[in-house]
Amino acid sequence: MTKRILIMFVMLATLFTTNAAFSSDKDIPARLQTEVIKLRNISFTKPIEETIKTIIDTDYSGKAFFTFDSKNNAIIVTATNVTIDKIKRFLNKFDVKGTPVALKVYVLSEAKKKEGSKDLPKSLFVKLEKLGIYSVKHLATAFITSKTGKSVFVTLKDPEHGTQFEISFFLMEEGERIGLYDFVVYKILKEKGNVYNKWKIIKSSYSISPDDPLVIGISGENKVDYIFAVAMTK
Repeated sequence: MTKRILIMFVMLATLFTTNAAFSSDKDIPARLQTEVIKLRNISFTKPIEETIKTIIDTDYSGKAFFTFDSKNNAIIVTATNVTIDKIKRFLNKFDVKGTPVALKVYVLSEAKKKEGSKDLPKSLFVKLEKLGIYSVKHLATAFITSKTGKSVFVTLKDPEHGTQFEISFFLMEEGERIGLYDFVVYKILKEKGNVYNKWKIIKSSYSISPDDPLVIGISGENKVDYIFAVAMTK
């Protein structure tokens, strides 16, 4: 009888200890580790910083953070293994030696008569026709030579209405296409004196190829429909 009681006591003690262990596992804080990720081919740009911030915010520990070592061009991340792996996978898409890319960025407007259509590359004109746009007016153009893994920034102006546009994006390789990551367009209007009004009108990511340019249309001031286009030049 005494032996049976002793065995039951040992079993209850083991069960209690096991349950306590399982319960305590839930209370164990997320294990954070620090890793230095050196950028070899790219700089620490704003789009990269913002994307890493977004990834850091998803870390379940709630205590993850990162800093940038400008001297060594390295990102220092303190987070869980899962979050650090996400950041590495993201950076691996960008931190490449880079492929040369030649682009033309256009600001156009739809026109009643054909104006400037001959100046557009055939691929862009074909894309416009597919969207039901058969005649455009050339407002501004910028020619860009860069490479994947680099940021692009241009300012273009509508000479008729004085509206300026700041366009920026990050070039990345996507197989046979070129990605325009974090494609942002700011519209800038001059108010009274030297006061300017600036606001973001486009923020997204796209991809293009020599035969498939980017075309985005928006409604503007003074009943002008602006068309933004990015085409690869051969």
